[in-house]
Amino acid sequence: MALPLKAPTFVVYPDQDIYQAAADKLGKVQAQLAPLKNEEEAVKEILRGSGLDVVEGRVYRVTISHGKDTESIDWEALARSVCSEARLAKLLPQFSTTKPAGKARVAAKARKGI
Repeated sequence: MALPLKAPTFVVYPDQDIYQAAADKLGKVQAQLAPLKNEEEAVKEILRGSGLDVVEGRVYRVTISHGKDTESIDWEALARSVCSEARLAKLLPQFSTTKPAGKARVAAKARKGI
């Protein structure tokens, strides 16, 4: 059973609607998370480089999985190299899937007067 999400708190100013306020809040949250994500990745890299499987801190225990880097094959590029464009145009729909669209991307806006 999934836990309910905590309702976000943010201010809706008189000159904006709730969606504009939510967009600003999302941008602020992502801006705050960015340095933490970078730091997280740097610390993980140190731990992965240790060669250890488990590291016991005073408060937290970290289990490290050592695996191989993943490799992927660009199947469409491979097909183009061995098949004519006309034949490929007929085959691609049989092997294609559609992922639903709908992402929320955030970009900072230029501030007026700064």
